[in-house]
Amino acid sequence: MDVLPQLAAWKKEARMRLSGARGARSVKRLFAESGVTPDRRERMPNIYLGGVLAAVYGIGVAEAFLPQQGKGAWEIEIFDESGKKVPFTREGALGVNLD
Repeated sequence: MDVLPQLAAWKKEARMRLSGARGARSVKRLFAESGVTPDRRERMPNIYLGGVLAAVYGIGVAEAFLPQQGKGAWEIEIFDESGKKVPFTREGALGVNLD
């Protein structure tokens, strides 16, 4: 995939399929299940590649964009105001497949 990632606020109609899930779910539902309150959702960055939702901060990476061995990937790190690295997901750093 020859596009740069774009950061955006979440879109209420956005859906994403996480690894191991039976199907795509609304980001709103994923936020609710993860305990992200409605007032925090607007500040949670979402990463789009080619106009497709690839990852949501604090939630995870869409299954189709998970890094694959031997393929190129972006590693995205988030830092707080003090310069401390903040994990993108519960699993740690975010890797997004580019191929």
